Amino acid sequence: MKTYFSQYLPAIVVSLAVASGIQAEENRSADGKSPVCADMCYAGPVLDCNDNWQVMGAAVYEQVRVQGGDIALLQDAGARSNTALGINFPQNATTIQFPEDLSWGFKIGVGYRDLISDWTAQIRYNYFKSVTNGSLESGYNFGFAPSYYVNRAIFSIYSPTGPSNSYTTNNASSVPLTTSPLSNAQNSTVLFQNMEMGTSSIVNNFNVTLERPSLVTQNLEVTPFYGVNTTIITRRQLAVFTNDYSPTGSTQQALNFYPSALGAFFQNYQKYTWWGVGPLAGVHTSFKMGDMFALYGDAFGSLTYGQCSSRASTFSKRVSQQGSLTGALFSPYTPVEAVMEQRMFQFSPEVNFQVGIRFEDRFDNDSKQVRVNIGYEAAYYFLVMKTVVNDTLTYQTADGAGLGLQGLVLQAQLDF
Repeated sequence: MKTYFSQYLPAIVVSLAVASGIQAEENRSADGKSPVCADMCYAGPVLDCNDNWQVMGAAVYEQVRVQGGDIALLQDAGARSNTALGINFPQNATTIQFPEDLSWGFKIGVGYRDLISDWTAQIRYNYFKSVTNGSLESGYNFGFAPSYYVNRAIFSIYSPTGPSNSYTTNNASSVPLTTSPLSNAQNSTVLFQNMEMGTSSIVNNFNVTLERPSLVTQNLEVTPFYGVNTTIITRRQLAVFTNDYSPTGSTQQALNFYPSALGAFFQNYQKYTWWGVGPLAGVHTSFKMGDMFALYGDAFGSLTYGQCSSRASTFSKRVSQQGSLTGALFSPYTPVEAVMEQRMFQFSPEVNFQVGIRFEDRFDNDSKQVRVNIGYEAAYYFLVMKTVVNDTLTYQTADGAGLGLQGLVLQAQLDF
């Protein structure tokens, strides 16, 4: 009897091992993971009748924020000086920024699982567009002074004593104009009563990644991913200044160059474009809270290389309320525009992270799985807002400004 059992012992052991492996595979198919998971084992999902495809779509509701986007200074009219030096430092001044509304965007993607040894290939595209318009009106004895991004030299063209007298070293940083509708003083800063502003921002992202879903424990998934990222950004900023000031007397009437009732205005326009391509690396994390819910967090960083372009246009359309006056100051007011552009190739870092809650479940006899994420997302693109700063004889580029996005994301993914 002992001899008979010893002859068949190896076959019995092998049979038990095979049966144990089949049972473990059944558990993995049902649960998406092994009963006892070693470090960094495959996280799945493993579905019955698995075709290895996944598709995703998301709606985003986010807001744009930029650096270097100040439009004007709301300042007290009493801050101006009537001396030959021009302007004193502003008093009771407030910087005006572009308003930004929450807007909608979307994300779409497709992936193929188990491409090579449990690695998944992903292709994703993100699109976001935001358009915001607004208007402001100054209160009593206050006015809007355009920011230093405008080309200040065009205001000096019609000065009675020439550009050199109305634009001096002492007031070069104070947006000097020849006259003010709120004051009799020459060589003072024109303070506009009305301002209309608008922005348009379009952000495109396209990336291709490889990732391996990995379990650290039964409930904790840590999935690194690597790939190539492409970013294209276009942003436009526009500020239009006008006055409703209607003084009495021929001299005072002539000093109001920008009455809105006569179609006069002064505007400053900025356009920024950026495209860049570069590597990215990131990680997906998920911690299960029961059978269907999990807390998730995603983050990635990218270093793209491409071209940054900036265009600045300052436009002045003046009119005279008293056409009988003659001389250099009241000669026909041909619209004046000053345009400057710059382009350069550069690197731009990019960071993105997202945190939230995930719901997942299987259906159709465990052959399909759905995931729904609700979370908060924040992204920042460095150095893509290179603002052209105008000067009298030359110009410079303000460095270091960037564009950020933040808001809510609702995403659904289907694995089949």
